[in-house]
Amino acid sequence: MSVSSRFDDFLSELTQTAIQLDNGRNRRKRVIGALNRHYHASSSETLNSTFIGSWAKSTQIRPPRDVDVQWYMPMSLYTESSIIRILAG
Repeated sequence: MSVSSRFDDFLSELTQTAIQLDNGRNRRKRVIGALNRHYHASSSETLNSTFIGSWAKSTQIRPPRDVDVQWYMPMSLYTESSIIRILAG
């Protein structure tokens, strides 16, 4: 077996399956959708967010353990008193 074919086998073991990629995208949609409904009054499941890390670079590997997403808070939440109120519940 050549080095090239061994590397291809190795890579195929690391690459996430289509189902795993869909699961990751759906996780982002559920979390971001909930945050957007609560804080942005928006029903969008992707607005105000972006994939970061390995998901942004399409270098995520198996087994999938996390989905790296950045969510953008409304400016009104950036004041210190607002953040304290949110954390206090």
